[in-house]
Amino acid sequence: MSSRPMRILFLADLHSNLTAYHAIRDEVQNQYGKNIDYTICLGDIIGYGPYPNELVKISESFDLTIIGNHDIACATGNADGFNPDAAKAVLWTFDQLTTYNKTYISIIAQYEYKEIEENGVKIYLTHASPKEYLTDYIYPEDSKQRKDELLDMIGENLLLIVGHTHIPLIYQNEAGKVIFNPGSVGQPRDNDPRASAGIMEISPESTIKLDWIRVNYDIRDVAREIQKVGLPIRLAERLFFGH
Repeated sequence: MSSRPMRILFLADLHSNLTAYHAIRDEVQNQYGKNIDYTICLGDIIGYGPYPNELVKISESFDLTIIGNHDIACATGNADGFNPDAAKAVLWTFDQLTTYNKTYISIIAQYEYKEIEENGVKIYLTHASPKEYLTDYIYPEDSKQRKDELLDMIGENLLLIVGHTHIPLIYQNEAGKVIFNPGSVGQPRDNDPRASAGIMEISPESTIKLDWIRVNYDIRDVAREIQKVGLPIRLAERLFFGH
């Protein structure tokens, strides 16, 4: 048995931002080399950004991808319930996606949540929350009671790993259960414009370590492409401020 901890890379809310993804990929390579055992995506591969087909293709290499609300919207062209900028991006992305990539997203749409076990640690994965897989939000400022109620919903699983808010989060209750959000690769909203991802290490003894990777990337490059393809300018501007 290897004495090295198992390492899982968590990616969420990439949102068609190829430049940010490459920055995270390179930083993970610099820090860990080939010592990443699994890459898990928590949804929203596409939407907002200018590189949807590229990101869908990349996502095929991930070990597991959970579906996100923007993925479904962009693959079907249904922008109901989205704000005007997001809706424009949904419709633009729908027009850009290849038939193959729309089909691929329809296949992974079956994975609204997934329960896995690694090194004896049981993990519940979903895009938003176990209450509403695609649309609920778990914010750092949410009450302890609400977080504990959500943790009760995951049964015997020890960890609840989510995305959707674009805000990094870690919370542990008295029973030792944990909520973890790796933050957003492609559109951070915690007032930090750096791309964000999460790393979990699980020792052979089932000890868990959770951390974030934050990395700068060429936001100007992405902003120029957003403008070039005709997406709303607000989607470029917000990247510089991380909100």
